Amino acid sequence: MIPASTDIRRLMTDTGIPTHRLGSAQAMPTRVEHIEPKHSDVKSTVHRHTFHELFFFARGSGTHMIDLETVVIETPCMHLVAPGQVHQLDRSRDTQGLVIMFTEEGGLSAEQHADLNDLFHVATAAPAFPISAAQFTEAAELVGAVERELMAPAGPMDRAVQGFLGVLLLKCAAWRRAPLPPDMPALGAADPV
Repeated sequence: MIPASTDIRRLMTDTGIPTHRLGSAQAMPTRVEHIEPKHSDVKSTVHRHTFHELFFFARGSGTHMIDLETVVIETPCMHLVAPGQVHQLDRSRDTQGLVIMFTEEGGLSAEQHADLNDLFHVATAAPAFPISAAQFTEAAELVGAVERELMAPAGPMDRAVQGFLGVLLLKCAAWRRAPLPPDMPALGAADPV
């Protein structure tokens, strides 16, 4: 009998796993999605991407399997999925948050690449970490600025998208390096999403 972990490893290298792409006419393809409450729990299929994903969870619960590691959603928190990583999100029906998806193509500065590397390519770092309510609010504001730019009637200004994304990467990399204060406040009744 093959151990379950071996089955998962084989599945992760199997080309039968759907690979999602982020297509766009922009110089740096970027998309924002909102995680909204549903009538029942939501379970995604196992898949991978050709782009980066930053998940910001404000409310709810569940698990997120990212390359063999099952991470519990403990809000507020941030989850990272790098290009090529296999993942599956199982979330409660009351889960709320944001996802920003982007590629490295088209104009990340050297500093932004360093921040991206701090977030996604540190071998010893977990794919998820807690953030404070204030950090979630700040991330939501930056993601909102990216989203407004992407939806601009005249079309997005790629440099503005790149700038907001760069600030978000800088902040997230700093949050990952710095431990939260022991009295980290939880999200209150005012929902920032």
